Amino acid sequence: MEVRKYRLAKMKRKVITRLLLLFIFALLFVFGVVAAILFIRKQSAREAALTKLAFSASDQYVFTGSGFLYLSGGMLTYDDLTNEKYDYSAPVSASGSPVHLSASPTMHVLYNEGGLKIIGAANAAEFTGTLLSAACGNSHAAVLCLDALNKESIQVFSSDAQIIDQLAYSGQFILDYGFYTVNEEYLYVLTLSLDSGIPLSTITVYDLTNKSTTGIMQVQNQLLEKIYFTSGSIFAFGTNQLIRYGLPGNRESYREMVYGWKPVDFEASSSPSFLLMPRNFDTPGTVKLITLKEAEVAEAVAKLYQLPSGTIGAFIMGGKLVALTENGYTQYGSAKSEVSRTFDIKAESAQKLNSTTLLIKSGESMYLLKIA
Repeated sequence: MEVRKYRLAKMKRKVITRLLLLFIFALLFVFGVVAAILFIRKQSAREAALTKLAFSASDQYVFTGSGFLYLSGGMLTYDDLTNEKYDYSAPVSASGSPVHLSASPTMHVLYNEGGLKIIGAANAAEFTGTLLSAACGNSHAAVLCLDALNKESIQVFSSDAQIIDQLAYSGQFILDYGFYTVNEEYLYVLTLSLDSGIPLSTITVYDLTNKSTTGIMQVQNQLLEKIYFTSGSIFAFGTNQLIRYGLPGNRESYREMVYGWKPVDFEASSSPSFLLMPRNFDTPGTVKLITLKEAEVAEAVAKLYQLPSGTIGAFIMGGKLVALTENGYTQYGSAKSEVSRTFDIKAESAQKLNSTTLLIKSGESMYLLKIA
């Protein structure tokens, strides 16, 4: 009898031990699954969300402000990022030189040296000379043309392809041109004259409503290389100084020294911000972020950043600095709010589309990257 009780007690202990072991193994399994899920979620959170686009890096493409217009396989295609009802596709055939694209949110243009087509217009636009480039505004297009005497002019068209004006700049080289809107749409043209032996840069503003020049701003002894616009200012970035002109009136307010630096990016927020890098470097290493006032005095606030090794691009996005490498990006806020994300691709270059989105090239593939 005692032997039987002993055997039963021994068996009971074995059963309890096995149950305890099974319970421990089950807990470990559950903990392992939870840890794996948390790890995967953490890794996913660290990975940037990339969206692959339909066109390739070798295709002709342009960002319109709301979508992409591109030429691929003999087809002109527009993919709207906000509403697919605006998408379209049509065959394109052109003789002579290669076809190029220009676009704004409301105008799409195809052109080559001998032709200009505004999408939606019944007829092709008629111009004189050889067409070199084109720019689109909200309701106008402008083209840079070269005549038989090698003289340049800007020819302006309405959205229905009617010629509005032809603007010549005798003795000057046209460096840049485009559109900006402050209540109404304006055309700006940046030119350079070397006739006197001293560089003379001129910004000319053309009122498209009244068909007349409404502003001429001239700067001597330095080259103007980039023009930026806000609702209340024109900023001219020169080799020596960053100059603000107030709108309306185009009156100079101040000059901020930028000698030794070149512009990388600009954001027209409540306080305009400029991202600069040393002029003698091709890739960002150390950058300077300058914030200015839209007033009579600059009240500049500057901050230096040392970017990660291998940085291939730096941008101002939503008021914050974003540095891009081939493996991911870092968004700089305060020391406690820096955010880093990794890529599952190898990024080669990037283009800023707006304050929240970058266009990333990886081989022949193109991706959209949303910055949180």
